[in-house]
Amino acid sequence: MRFLKPSFSLIISALGCSLINAAALEVTPGELGNLLTQTTPETQLQLSGSADIRDLIVLKSLPAGVKGLDLTNLKLQTYDSKKAVYLGKTLIQGNRLPAYIFFRSAFSNILLPEGITIIEDGAFAGAEIESVIIPEGVTQIGDYAFYNAPYLKSVSLPSTLTKVGKGAFANCPNLTDINLSSTELKEIPERCFAGDSRLESLDLYNIDAIGTEAFSGTAIAQLILPEVNYFAPYALAGMDMLAELTLNSNAKFNEGTLMNNRNLVQLSGTPDNVPPLFAANCVSYSPAEALTRATTVGDYAFSNSAVTELYLGANLTSVGKGIFSGVENLTSINATALGSNIPAADDDAFTGIEPSKIRLKVADGKTPEWQNDPVWGQFDVYDDMYSGIENPDLAQEVSGIDITLTADSIEITAPENIDIAALYDAEGKLINIINNAGNQASLSLASAPSGVLILSVKAGNHSKNIKLIH
Repeated sequence: MRFLKPSFSLIISALGCSLINAAALEVTPGELGNLLTQTTPETQLQLSGSADIRDLIVLKSLPAGVKGLDLTNLKLQTYDSKKAVYLGKTLIQGNRLPAYIFFRSAFSNILLPEGITIIEDGAFAGAEIESVIIPEGVTQIGDYAFYNAPYLKSVSLPSTLTKVGKGAFANCPNLTDINLSSTELKEIPERCFAGDSRLESLDLYNIDAIGTEAFSGTAIAQLILPEVNYFAPYALAGMDMLAELTLNSNAKFNEGTLMNNRNLVQLSGTPDNVPPLFAANCVSYSPAEALTRATTVGDYAFSNSAVTELYLGANLTSVGKGIFSGVENLTSINATALGSNIPAADDDAFTGIEPSKIRLKVADGKTPEWQNDPVWGQFDVYDDMYSGIENPDLAQEVSGIDITLTADSIEITAPENIDIAALYDAEGKLINIINNAGNQASLSLASAPSGVLILSVKAGNHSKNIKLIH
């Protein structure tokens, strides 16, 4: 053992701050306690040499005034004892930061040992640390490692990082900066950032999977997730500030993916098979576009949503319980694309609304089939398709919407802003759709087949549904 007299010098840390009046000690394993009987640091402590769990335990007893700890040049060695030495364990591995070792510590600034590879569970849970640089070489951060760290503002992660545990950065109300894109992370685990109320953005382009409530309670307003292939149950639930979201429609989705996102307005990339509770309680979101591509809709998928009108796509085969439960403003459903292919519906599919007060538009001549269905027949079923070729004057008189067919497009003029204009082929397959346009809009015919096309337009209180020949 070699004891160096405390040196008081300015030590510039990688965090951009300084350790002033730092007591610098060179340690051999198990001797830190003896060294500290000879000197007591006032505010900062710098350790070098080698140490083990016995020395790390001593750090817990430092005076509360010691706020800075520099372990950059300290090597952590394995300690094997016949008796339990820490958390009931006799063997404490080296080159890793032990579980809960800085639990509720008063250190505001810690520089970690360069040689560690793992930060174990709860290592900094409840600690007063303000910022941290995880050194290169660290591959794993354990469960709840920085959980409930009230002053933590920024975290710099190494390129070597491949795994982060559940809740690792949860309940850090001041966390605003963390660099996921520089790592090898492929999964954001359960509640990893939950409760981080000031976290406004994350770069998730390389992420493949997202766990349950991973970002619940954050301030994130926009997410683009083009490479995420798996969403755990309730993966993006409880993101009260989320307004815009882009998903990979081919991903594996589970129940409640977007539940309780009250400010969600814009959503792209919805799945064909909509799981139960998918966007339940998303009170600002209208699932109109989602229903044009859906093949199945799970129980309560769009309950308490902002939907007013729906266009059901040609591929819809079944709907579950209460899919529109609590939807107060739903006035009409357009099912013309389905023809005679009436989707299977749970007996309680429309619990929570009054179908008899909602108009259900079906394809020409299909009214009796839909009226005779025990579930869909509860709606006000009708068909009133007009031919824009045979009866243009009649169609204009009824709707107030003017349609002009050119070689390349359909030009639409309406007395109010156009809420939705949807173009289908003769078999009911959606070709093109526009939403929330002005009172003039253009639908391209570039991908439309030759022959009969069906156009449905809604503009405020005006609507028009016609057959066109292309």
